[in-house]
Amino acid sequence: MVHFHHEKFYVFSEHREAAGWVKNILGNPNVSVQFEKCSMKAVVRMLDYRKERQLWDEVQAIADRKYSWDDGLPVEITAAEKPHAEQNAGTVA
Repeated sequence: MVHFHHEKFYVFSEHREAAGWVKNILGNPNVSVQFEKCSMKAVVRMLDYRKERQLWDEVQAIADRKYSWDDGLPVEITAAEKPHAEQNAGTVA
């Protein structure tokens, strides 16, 4: 996770639309997200550079500071429900 702002999470795809997970959200933006021991249903979308330049630049600058990624695709995650604790946190299925 790159950034949390106004009840939204922002992540960064270093490989832009070529990343498998980005291809998946293009087909279905309704996802399940897990952060540490919590999970939630969410809706994701790619930011539009032409329409959201300030937010794009902010997320990109944070990714650059944290991970030294100076190019990529910011993706916004909006919770569709309140997060809840996972029973089997840490298990990958």
